Amino acid sequence: MASPGQAVLFDVSDGVATITLNRPEQMNSINGDLRNGLMACLQEVRSRDDIRVAVLTGNGRAFCAGADLRSRADGPAAASGVAQLFPAEDTPGFAEFETRKPLIGAVNGYCLGGGFELALSCDLLIASEAAQFGLPEITLGFFPLAGAPVRLLRDIPRVVANDLLFTGERIDARRAYEFGIVSRVVPPTELLPAAREMAGKI
Repeated sequence: MASPGQAVLFDVSDGVATITLNRPEQMNSINGDLRNGLMACLQEVRSRDDIRVAVLTGNGRAFCAGADLRSRADGPAAASGVAQLFPAEDTPGFAEFETRKPLIGAVNGYCLGGGFELALSCDLLIASEAAQFGLPEITLGFFPLAGAPVRLLRDIPRVVANDLLFTGERIDARRAYEFGIVSRVVPPTELLPAAREMAGKI
């Protein structure tokens, strides 16, 4: 499961699974391949007794920049990865899937749109100093519908959540820490070591 050509990489060491979104040239935007790879990794985390905790991160300069807009432009079939990752019907998607193990989000760069909603679905979140968070959907003429409006309003002050939702503006890692979106901010080179140290303690 760790071929460089895959949209999602998977590695297990000392009881910790590391799931890496691996479309760096597309800033790890969500398409069908990434959706399928991510859900397969989560299934593996849940089913394997030798995995106690998982870390989710991104390869390159982004954690996940949200939906692959090029796929969306190609029509509904091409955009099905996004729809299946955050389904509107009763089929479990990422936010509803129970890994039954703690999931740590290690946000290494751009964390936007559906990528931000992926991060908010994690049990714990830590961020690189280079991380940026935002919900730019409103600037593109639609509204985030994969859980951010509900989760943000539960987790941070209402006016702050509405600011992010209604303006589409980004915040940096330090601001995300001040709002309580992430629990730790570390230098970029220390992000994965910090996430794995946390995972080891868990």
